[in-house]
Amino acid sequence: MLEDPVDEHFQAIGEDIYALAIATLVRDYVALATSSTKVNVRIARIFMSGLGVIGLLVAQAYLLHAVYALLCASAVHQIRTDYDQYEEHMYSETFINQNGYHRGKGPEFFDVAQFPSLKESMKKSICEIPLAHPIYAFAILYIWTLTCLADLRTNLMQTQSLIQATPTVELREASDALRLEDEGASVVVAGLPLTLKVLLGLFCLGPRFIAISLLNFLGCRWLLATNSLSDLLLNGLALEFMIVLKDLLYSTLASERNKKVTESTQILSHDYGKLTVFTTVSGLAWPVLGAVWVFFYMNYFQQVLPGYMWDVKHACIKYGAYSK
Repeated sequence: MLEDPVDEHFQAIGEDIYALAIATLVRDYVALATSSTKVNVRIARIFMSGLGVIGLLVAQAYLLHAVYALLCASAVHQIRTDYDQYEEHMYSETFINQNGYHRGKGPEFFDVAQFPSLKESMKKSICEIPLAHPIYAFAILYIWTLTCLADLRTNLMQTQSLIQATPTVELREASDALRLEDEGASVVVAGLPLTLKVLLGLFCLGPRFIAISLLNFLGCRWLLATNSLSDLLLNGLALEFMIVLKDLLYSTLASERNKKVTESTQILSHDYGKLTVFTTVSGLAWPVLGAVWVFFYMNYFQQVLPGYMWDVKHACIKYGAYSK
């Protein structure tokens, strides 16, 4: 028999397609490994939850490819072309950067008086690039990043709980590790076989981490390449639906019984219930992390406009292309 850990606390695993896959894989894998009845039903449930995860990853992969190839690439090319023409027009001396575009040699060569001679269409285009509105762009990218971090936080919580905190047990002890609580209303995962931890990491937790990271990076790239202030906000809202796909699939694919299985599955949470300064303020780390990421992305990591000179806002304000 598996001994109870000291001061253990449990929390709900969540309610989305990943949580469904984890709950069914844990409970049905253990049941199958310990000679359970209803083998066909349990295999079918694992298959359906696995199919939901695969469907989600395929949909996200396709949408990521579509955003990158159909939307992001053309938007990046257009904004780079506009800024290239702006730099060549506004500076008395320029150079060609590694991407083949003009950049001013330095602020001493910048002539703001050249701005009125730009075409009106060019003025409108160049003054609506997101980097010309750094605070506004930061806010949109920050909200998108917080959306991704919320999903990432859940992923890391599940990974820490299932892979690290949950004791590794022998397969023959696995049935004892799934304990009934609240008069059978819930099942707590107090131990997992090593093979099951590997399966969870490879097919549920790892792919989710990769998908979130790619979504955030390509989303930030697309947003910074959006050459319209109104579309920037709309694109930020549009990106969110790729995050909520996991909830949509859960709502439509999971049967009511499988939803009950997911909702009644609980996993270890060692921080829950411990009232300390760290547990009280640790949540602030996520918004701070998001702000740091967006700041460094906009200033150092972004490749939408490599070598951006931060020389648009002043000219646009000076000649009334937009107000402060």
